[in-house]
Amino acid sequence: MIKILINNTINVYFYFQTFNSDNNTVEATKRTLF
Repeated sequence: MIKILINNTINVYFYFQTFNSDNNTVEATKRTLF
């Protein structure tokens, strides 16, 4: 349960990061972490 909550928070963080940085970099980072 807690792990799901943390993952959702991280996913929201990455979602907002797409507005501030190159989308390909963000997607590559997400694939690396998850």
